[in-house]
Amino acid sequence: MLSKGIWSNIFSFFTKIIILFSKLLAIPFMLILFGLLFNAARTGGDHVVWIMVFVMICVLIYIFSPQLDWWWYQKYPPKLDPMFKALLEKHFTFYKNLSEENKEKFRIRVAMYMEGNEILSKGPEDMGESPDDLQGFVAAQIVHLTFGREDYKMDMFERIILYPGSFPSPQFPKRFHASEIFQEDGVMLLSARQLVNSVLKPEEHYNIGLHEYGKVFQLVYPDYNYPTNEQLLWSDLEKISGFSQKKAEDQYGLPLTDTLNVGITFFFIFPEKFKAILPEIYARFVEIFEADPILLKAENNAATEA
Repeated sequence: MLSKGIWSNIFSFFTKIIILFSKLLAIPFMLILFGLLFNAARTGGDHVVWIMVFVMICVLIYIFSPQLDWWWYQKYPPKLDPMFKALLEKHFTFYKNLSEENKEKFRIRVAMYMEGNEILSKGPEDMGESPDDLQGFVAAQIVHLTFGREDYKMDMFERIILYPGSFPSPQFPKRFHASEIFQEDGVMLLSARQLVNSVLKPEEHYNIGLHEYGKVFQLVYPDYNYPTNEQLLWSDLEKISGFSQKKAEDQYGLPLTDTLNVGITFFFIFPEKFKAILPEIYARFVEIFEADPILLKAENNAATEA
């Protein structure tokens, strides 16, 4: 009997093949092109015009393959790996508190983000595609942050690189840290260990995924009326989360003097405490992110009771 892991890999393989719409679209045109080339080589016939036509069609499909695939995904959303769905149910508090309808919306968005972005793992010598579960952990962070919005992908950063642990970088060559964004190249760097731990034990490990996607959100939407550092004091943030500034900085690896990013992170992780201690800032975040985490939970409880 096949193990669950093998079934999961088979599911993932066939799912990815089925939804590569641009590749499937290109196949008949490529077959015709090869037929024309073969016929021209065998008979010496003049098919230059038709060959150029089908070459241009294949080139255009290649150029617009991301748009074609995304259009296909929206019509026929990819399915999330059943094993990762089980991980969401077990470990992701925000997901567990959603109604069944919103859970389906969450899963579709996670799967679509995984398909539409490049999520890589950095090894000792090379870089390759991250395992599906790690890709899912990354995608779940941005879906959590932008769940209330129609435009949830924030296309500014489409390449995410996961390191096994903390790392130095060209921006911070002497500091081992858990995450950063490199705006010039549209790249996000994350420690896989810190990210996974922050999902499994959010009260103990600082969530670098929400932190970095919070930065991206500000770059994509710079004109919102964000709270200031003076309005988001560490004394209040510690009451909300249990994280002192030192504890959060020790895990993050860099100074956390810009408390807006920290505040955004704690708004999503500890919404009840956040609202109790900073109700006005909570209301402003609800307006900015177009979602109320507490209300989403209440809606699910009401639907369950009904």
